[in-house]
Amino acid sequence: MRLLSCVLALPVMTLCAPVWAVPSLFEQVNEGVYVVRDDGGHWAGHMSRDITHQNSALYQARKILDLTNVPEDVWARTQSVRVAVFFMVCDYSWHDDPPRKGLDEAYQIVVNGTVHEYPTAGGPPVFIESAPPTMAWFDHILPKSDFVHGENEIIIRKAPSNTNDDYLYLGIDMGEQRGNSSVTFDGGPWRQDKLTIPGGNGEYMVRMYLICNDTHLKAVWRPEQQPELDDPGYLLLYAGFPAPSPCAADWPATALQQSRPARLEWESVAFDRQQPLTVTVEAAGPVKLSWLDEKGNIAPDGVVGSSITLPANSALRPSGLIVAAPEGNALPTLSSVTVDGWQAVHPRPQRIDMCPTIAAPAGKPADRKPSCVIREGSIRLQNADLRCRFTTADTLKLVSLYNEYTATEMVTDPDAIGLFIVDTGGERYVGSRDFRCLSATPQGSGFVAELRLEQPALRATLSVGIEDEGLRMGLKLVNVGAAPVDFTTVFPHLAGLTASGEPEADYYFYPLGGGIYADTPALIRSTYGEYQALYQVMDLYSPRLGGGLFVRIDDRDGWHKGLALRKHLKGRGTLTVEKLPSRTRDEYLCANPLEEVEGTGFACEYLRRTRAPGGSFEPSAAVIAAHPGDWHATMEHYAAWAHDVWEFRPYPSRLKSIRNMMPHGWATDLLFKDGKYRTDLVAPPKPGLGRTMTDCVELMSWWEWSPLGPFATPFDKLSEVMSESEIKRWQPYFVKDPVTGETMWNNGPNAYDGYNDRFGGLPAFRECVRNCQEQGALVTLYTDPFRLDHGCDLGREKGELWGVIGPDGEYTTSYEVWNPCHETPEVREWVATTMERIMRETGADGIRLDEYGHHGYTCFSDLHEHTYGEPGVSQWNKAVTEAIQMIHAGMDRVRPDLVLTTEFPAYDYMMRHLEGCITYDLWLTACALRPLECNIQRFYFPECKPYELDLHHTHQGLIKKFWNGAESFEQYHPLNMHIILGENEDVYQGRDFWPLIPSISPHVYINQFGGSRPAGLGGEPAVATPTTRGKTMYHLYNATGHTFEGPALKISLRPDEHLFDLLNCREHDAWGADGRTDERGDIEVSVALLRDHVACLARLPRLLSLAPDGGVTISAGKLPKGKLSLVICGLQGEELASQEFNSGANRLDLSGLPADAHPTCVKLMADGTLLDVAELPAARGG
Repeated sequence: MRLLSCVLALPVMTLCAPVWAVPSLFEQVNEGVYVVRDDGGHWAGHMSRDITHQNSALYQARKILDLTNVPEDVWARTQSVRVAVFFMVCDYSWHDDPPRKGLDEAYQIVVNGTVHEYPTAGGPPVFIESAPPTMAWFDHILPKSDFVHGENEIIIRKAPSNTNDDYLYLGIDMGEQRGNSSVTFDGGPWRQDKLTIPGGNGEYMVRMYLICNDTHLKAVWRPEQQPELDDPGYLLLYAGFPAPSPCAADWPATALQQSRPARLEWESVAFDRQQPLTVTVEAAGPVKLSWLDEKGNIAPDGVVGSSITLPANSALRPSGLIVAAPEGNALPTLSSVTVDGWQAVHPRPQRIDMCPTIAAPAGKPADRKPSCVIREGSIRLQNADLRCRFTTADTLKLVSLYNEYTATEMVTDPDAIGLFIVDTGGERYVGSRDFRCLSATPQGSGFVAELRLEQPALRATLSVGIEDEGLRMGLKLVNVGAAPVDFTTVFPHLAGLTASGEPEADYYFYPLGGGIYADTPALIRSTYGEYQALYQVMDLYSPRLGGGLFVRIDDRDGWHKGLALRKHLKGRGTLTVEKLPSRTRDEYLCANPLEEVEGTGFACEYLRRTRAPGGSFEPSAAVIAAHPGDWHATMEHYAAWAHDVWEFRPYPSRLKSIRNMMPHGWATDLLFKDGKYRTDLVAPPKPGLGRTMTDCVELMSWWEWSPLGPFATPFDKLSEVMSESEIKRWQPYFVKDPVTGETMWNNGPNAYDGYNDRFGGLPAFRECVRNCQEQGALVTLYTDPFRLDHGCDLGREKGELWGVIGPDGEYTTSYEVWNPCHETPEVREWVATTMERIMRETGADGIRLDEYGHHGYTCFSDLHEHTYGEPGVSQWNKAVTEAIQMIHAGMDRVRPDLVLTTEFPAYDYMMRHLEGCITYDLWLTACALRPLECNIQRFYFPECKPYELDLHHTHQGLIKKFWNGAESFEQYHPLNMHIILGENEDVYQGRDFWPLIPSISPHVYINQFGGSRPAGLGGEPAVATPTTRGKTMYHLYNATGHTFEGPALKISLRPDEHLFDLLNCREHDAWGADGRTDERGDIEVSVALLRDHVACLARLPRLLSLAPDGGVTISAGKLPKGKLSLVICGLQGEELASQEFNSGANRLDLSGLPADAHPTCVKLMADGTLLDVAELPAARGG
């Protein structure tokens, strides 16, 4: 760091706090450590709106930290001051001024006029392309003399540079607005209307830490001694000798290592990065020391010796240490391991527990039928589960919601419940406040209220009824004025609710991607119909009282809408997750409908409509219902409703046995090579599997290639129609024709009406398809009718007519082609007839529609018809769903077992017409509120089978896919997981499975496949009930942040059943060393798992018994008819040898196994399905 005290070329603007700013918050973090902040520590993850993109010294972010609330004695005792900035830096020279030059510039922190300059390569978090954002807190130690005990101006900016190709990305907490952040984009006046160019606002994530004490500390581990740990700062989360993990990328080699390394683990944020960290080992011989990185992986450059030191400001953020034997040696006896460092000044993050224990309901349903009673000024409605009351004095208000399951009044502030909201003309009109109640008359088991807003003149008809399910509310708005009215609508609007009477203890469920289950204060907004909110239901529940309340939108027609949920607690920061990608003009969007009201609120948002005099708008009805248990009961109820109102595709489909989909034909991975179509697109049979692991091959760029580039442009003239970055992006698809040598565009999407005659045309391509099928793979074809190249006849004829025109009045031309508007009937008909023809011509097994299911477009063209949308209002995926329905009808005419998949599931309304889809649950819908991505689509809507695509191709992504029992796109499952999923299809491809079942230990998350519905989901006591005789699979994921060893699962295991650890290929001794029996006779099953690893426990009928001499006996249990076999398996569950099972005596024959084989278990199989498995007696001994 260089301190600049000279006169600067850049002016440092004078301190001028906004008139509406407030003193910053002051809190104690640790003993002698305090923080001054305005942000709540929540960054939503948007790489556009809620980060700065600072690449010049003129773009400056200003933060006011007002120390007024800091007590005088704390300020006097402060020994050092830190300015912590939540940001990352990025070398963008590869894009702005190639080639890549690396981080070679500087940034400045200006404190009350004093400039401190730091190199961008000096330790801040660094953004890496094609990897998740690395945003993190980074501390700057600054002189206390720079600060005052009052208002402090802190400016973050780039230092002057001639290149300006290093970027600063400073985070914004969108959930906080305290008036202490401002910006100038060009060196001009400070502004607060937006803090980033795309419009983000809130508070810059810049804090001060005041350190009054010495934070140095040590932790000592002495294995096999008492006490083992001397850790006064409670820093070590684990210290021990864990077994090798079958989830590791280097399995099974690690299973054969001579000795187990020691492992110490702590949170990566536990130690102060501004200080060195040293670990010292006392051992009876040499050891190798290696850091564990932030994700728990072994970092390179370990050292052989007795100590290892990490210097201050290292880019590595260690989460632990491995003490291993040097190469070829056994680990010597360890006397002690000492960790010596300084405690971090930042507060440790609190992990969200997605699966708290759910108590039995505190109350119970009443014995009463639905009824409605209207008396003067009051309306009471009730059913067995819910009692509610409205008042009608002047305005209509919901003043009471009493939940019988939780025995709780859920309304905390009747004035906060708007019922509905209308925004028009820059003003907000709230139904319960601004609409006068003219009348309330009985109707069935409910009432109809006529409400009136004088100006603008709107009439609202609110119908409310009570049914067995719950409260049903409907709304109709009519323009009763003399002029058209533009308005957005929110309905329903409920705020300030509590499930327990203690809002801080309440949990909520929100259907973003695979689902959010949390108790953290948050504002969540996303859209149903744009691959964000997949289901139109939200839930509030109390784990302590064993019940909750859901809001379901009763829309059977797939209309676009926004879903909003907010949990607010006074004095607590709010994590904002807003995924509202509607491509429309700003004036059509809804403003945030949920203000800061203590408790939890729900709202449903509708984009702006324009209604002429007499015109009306009627949003979908809403159902509000009480339930026992947690969100599981809500999703089971919702899934039953969806399957009742919609017809889904037959299940299981031909995708039943398809574990993976492997694409070929992208860019230079040409399908045609050396004068013929390739025959190596399907991987050869895998040893130990007996077949290829390529279950499905997806062929791309199979259609007619174009001799011209985008927009029918010769390749030497592309710079006239495309930018340099666009040309660079498409360069891999401008390939040399393997026959003519001519440059061709092999990704130019046309009418799919040609098959490259120079490759042999359609007959040769059909033979390619047939060859892949004969090798054992399903064959699907990539298509993308959202793209139409101007270079083909259809593109020239229809491109302008069909093309989407965006909010700016220009054609969208995404991917440098026309984007046919699917709101147009002619486009849907073209797509359907084309896909049917392709299936008839090629003999392929199915089609994938790329891009289908994403948020799509709002089309402003007046050149073609829009079936469902109106100006500014997107109904893209409703129209796309109709196209998909038409496509599948045509495919069914060719062959009823053909499969149709898309790139995104969009929402449940679309899923019903699909056999499968790609999902990006580990990426696109991942967020801070989802500590582990549980994809509930796989559990509640299995007809549309998810194939998770991890764009970063991480091994961790494969582990998460397996935990979900999900399939994989573009990546093979590890062999042991592939085998488990295949041999147990009878369970994984059924309908009896439950996500996130009760766990004994927090943050160990369990998914169950097969068996009976677990207890504890619907309010029952958290102990299991006996399952039907058969097979149950438990997938346990360790999300504790450290190695876990302890009880996790409680089950009732019968004497004729047993547990088998399928990944480790060993018996799980639930009756002995691996479990314990409680006072009820239920077994608490223990597991040992490395951080972020998974276990797979199979609950099986005990059929096999193995004798030491190789004899095999079978219990008298009923065996299926057909051919049975005994399969001897290795460390990954792979087949080493197989022999037919005889009805009489059976003896294992291991004589033919190679000397280096490692037989571990024997499986009893019936036509590829696992019936039982037993560990070989000698397996644990190696």
